[in-house]
Amino acid sequence: MKFKNILAFCDSREQVDSKSLADALSRLTTFDGTGRARFTLCDTEAIVGDERRRDQSGSDKLSRLVAFAESMASNIPVDVEMLAGAVPVSIAALVLERDFDLVVLATNPAQRASAGLTPQQLHVIRDCPVPVWAMDANWPGRYENIIAAVDVNDPMALPLVRAARSFALAHNARLHLMHAWPSSQLVDGEQAGDARSERARTLLARAQELDQLRERQFADSNGEERLAIDIDTLMAAGDPAEMVLRAVNDLRA
Repeated sequence: MKFKNILAFCDSREQVDSKSLADALSRLTTFDGTGRARFTLCDTEAIVGDERRRDQSGSDKLSRLVAFAESMASNIPVDVEMLAGAVPVSIAALVLERDFDLVVLATNPAQRASAGLTPQQLHVIRDCPVPVWAMDANWPGRYENIIAAVDVNDPMALPLVRAARSFALAHNARLHLMHAWPSSQLVDGEQAGDARSERARTLLARAQELDQLRERQFADSNGEERLAIDIDTLMAAGDPAEMVLRAVNDLRA
């Protein structure tokens, strides 16, 4: 999967380190293989409240965003975009308008009481029409484990898997393909067992397809050969956000 047009959402409240984010975005160019991927850095401002305060807040955020982008300039050039409105809606609209093929959520879990994603970030992941990478932008190193949380019945599943595979290849990491669904979607008795079995079969079928890729080398459009990577699958019934966080903690244990 090659990313040509990448949107990075940098919430000013997350206090993301510009050098770490620049390094992380620079690594994305290796997925493209040409180093010519386009990057846009964005933040949002609410459209409610006192107009004067809102305008001042938006101006302050834009100034911080420009300064942030300039501090990254030595590593990678980026454009800036100030959005207005709810974060998930404004990001989804910009993705469709500008034809972005990847959204990066620059997060900083160390600044929050919870290590998981915020409700706003989860909404972006659910509503965005392209793959979303929720990245701890202050992490300085390479990744050893990457979890791709997919809905096996969603058309976005395959693009997400391809994107996650690209990330894992770039970091020589192990890829974990995960499917979780709310317990409330299950029914009692035999039907619940049938539903679980059907989803398990669907995910297993996708895992088997990926296993076939794992067994051989493949060449991208630039002719660059890349070795297949380790892939495993995880299944969980429960709140997807909680299940993903639990899986992350299990991998870190």
